[in-house]
Amino acid sequence: MIERLLERGTDLFLFESRFIQDRFHEYVTVSQRPTLIALNGLYPHEFEPVEPNADARDFLYVGEFREAKGIDTLVEAMVLLSEKGLRPTVQMVGSGPSEQRIRELIGKAGLAASFAWRGVTPAAQAFRLGRIMVVPSRFESLPYIVLEAVAGALPLISTNVGGIPEILAADYRYLIPPNNPQALADAMADALARPHAELAADAGRLSAHVNARFRVDLMVDTIVASYRRAIAERR
Repeated sequence: MIERLLERGTDLFLFESRFIQDRFHEYVTVSQRPTLIALNGLYPHEFEPVEPNADARDFLYVGEFREAKGIDTLVEAMVLLSEKGLRPTVQMVGSGPSEQRIRELIGKAGLAASFAWRGVTPAAQAFRLGRIMVVPSRFESLPYIVLEAVAGALPLISTNVGGIPEILAADYRYLIPPNNPQALADAMADALARPHAELAADAGRLSAHVNARFRVDLMVDTIVASYRRAIAERR
């Protein structure tokens, strides 16, 4: 692999998550060069709490419409909720190659009225369109959309994939397995049943947890220190 050839002339490997570092070691090489993690960082204004619009939907999906994002799992979870007599609403925000197929799945399930659609929208605006963020992904690295939602104290339900567990607290209530509509439906029903103040308090605590680790100043400091180390070791 080209990465193994390039490794010979590389002084330092920087990764944005432990997940990607581990994947590199597993599929490319366990390098003799220094390997360090510089976690993705957010700016101070991104930690301002989100206030949903008055007409915000119950749930919110923001991202690409493609297979890896697991949106079909969300649709199946909505079917399970409807079978229990629950009819929550979902705001879809984004675009992608699977949009038509997703719309067809929703239509066949008789849930078209439960979903609203909007094209690509800046995250800060999109977050106001729903009260609880849902990330049903099958694959992720360390997604900024999850960091941004958590930083804004938006309640979140997410699959346990990629580097997402590195963002969330160890005891996070709504970290669920991927490709599991029942687990997602259960989490959605639980979140709907809880008092808003309780959800907001949990989201605020998680935002503070992220603020301690995923700041842009910490990211820059780590990168600069890593470069200095690499330069010093070449002398």
